[in-house]
Amino acid sequence: MGQESTYRGVTYGVEAVPVGQDAWHGRFHLLDGSASGDVDALHPSMDTVWGSENEALTYATEAACHAIEILQTGRPQGQGHGSPSSERRFNSLGQ
Repeated sequence: MGQESTYRGVTYGVEAVPVGQDAWHGRFHLLDGSASGDVDALHPSMDTVWGSENEALTYATEAACHAIEILQTGRPQGQGHGSPSSERRFNSLGQ
């Protein structure tokens, strides 16, 4: 499953790809072609395989948005109560 969204004026896509029977791999790509990947620069994970499709999509969404922040500001924005990252995390996938 894949989905597209826009953050800070940049459109990105995320997808969750099944890995075996009970795992998902999340990845992102910025539609302007400037970045893609599966690792969040702010919260790198040793393993990008997740237990559910929603977890993989959530991690890929965070990774995409942090990549956009790095491209625009030179660094990812921190997450705190009420920060744009927190709001995005809860609103982007309806959690």
